[in-house]
Amino acid sequence: MRTNPCTVEIRPLSIRDEALAVLRFLAVVYALLFLGVWGRSAKGGTAAALFPFQTRFRDLSPTDQRMFRQVGEGLVEALLLRSVEGEFPSAQTLRSDGVPPFAAHPLDDGAYRWTLDVDGNLIRYHGAATLNRNSFLIVIAEPDPRAPDPSHRAMRSIDSLHRRLDDGTILDVGIWMRAGPPPEPISALPMTQGWSQIVLAGDMR
Repeated sequence: MRTNPCTVEIRPLSIRDEALAVLRFLAVVYALLFLGVWGRSAKGGTAAALFPFQTRFRDLSPTDQRMFRQVGEGLVEALLLRSVEGEFPSAQTLRSDGVPPFAAHPLDDGAYRWTLDVDGNLIRYHGAATLNRNSFLIVIAEPDPRAPDPSHRAMRSIDSLHRRLDDGTILDVGIWMRAGPPPEPISALPMTQGWSQIVLAGDMR
């Protein structure tokens, strides 16, 4: 008995998908390097003064350190999509794509409710704690095209408080933490609402 052969249609990747594939590979390499920096910063380095609204990564609990790393991974993916799409993805998009921490780790299942808030050049992803956890906040500031920051144009290297998009645009970024659920609305100055910016050894002034 003869059977009809199965026909499989192979479609070429779209330009968008190809760009995402290449950028995602670079993002993974960058994330691995950056996580290595986090580990080194957490283990060593000389003590430095903190601003009143800052908290050292190495002083966080193991649970919050793990969450901080997940937030960093999510930030890398959000910036990747921003480079390709021209705008930041929603929290729902990142969750659907399985990006941590938007797509919850089994240990954090149900612990956070992530949303995106865009106010002009200020972009904020906030993870409201729904269980007995600390809330997290990603703050991204895009440069004002009407008043570019001259210090950004002079930057030759990027630290963990800045990110460079594919087109060369440098963004200010920060990861913040707060005990319990976040206030609504979240202020443009998180430190006035009890948020603490998490810093690495190399970020301290």
